[in-house]
Amino acid sequence: MKEQIKFVAIQNKHDDSLTSKLSIEYNTEKPFNTIFGRLTTLKTVIWLLHFENFNPIYLNKRMPYKEMSNWRKKRKRRFIPNHTEIFKLVVTDRLFSDRSLLEEIKEEFGNEIDNVLFVPFIKINRGAISVDTPNKNLKPYGLILTRVIRFILEEFKDVNIKELDKEEFHNRKINVKNKIWEDALNYAKEKPLMKSINGDITDDELKKLFIR
Repeated sequence: MKEQIKFVAIQNKHDDSLTSKLSIEYNTEKPFNTIFGRLTTLKTVIWLLHFENFNPIYLNKRMPYKEMSNWRKKRKRRFIPNHTEIFKLVVTDRLFSDRSLLEEIKEEFGNEIDNVLFVPFIKINRGAISVDTPNKNLKPYGLILTRVIRFILEEFKDVNIKELDKEEFHNRKINVKNKIWEDALNYAKEKPLMKSINGDITDDELKKLFIR
């Protein structure tokens, strides 16, 4: 009999709890390398992928308040066919940037990860009422996060991630990244992956940026 799915709420509580660290808004202490350069949060990548007038210069630095206010009023939505697959690559790099986080995930969910689904939540305030509820807009992030974590834990299920030497960790990471790359290509709606963002970069070039 198939086990019942366990839903795990992830939400930025502005602390260092596991569910906060997995939220899309969480800011890391140290920048992590991605296909879009060094970042400290995943949230700005969402802005880049979903709004055509987002300036990439703000991927890794805070947008001034006045400029942010103007941008929010004038931002234009766009549809990137491969946005989920592109984001999958960035989420992978975010997770691999923190060995302690990976081991914490493994200790918490390793034995049941195939039946776990991470669900982004948001706090809604209505006067005297305050409730946490699933964030429908971020449902795809929860699915991506779940899928990437399953790939990672399958590779690292027999080891303590924090105690691996640098070479073995790197080799196992590359194994996972190759699988995630193939997974992204398999689900891509058009080729190359970055066609609607930067038509000049080929999949081979993007793969080199991702798998390192």
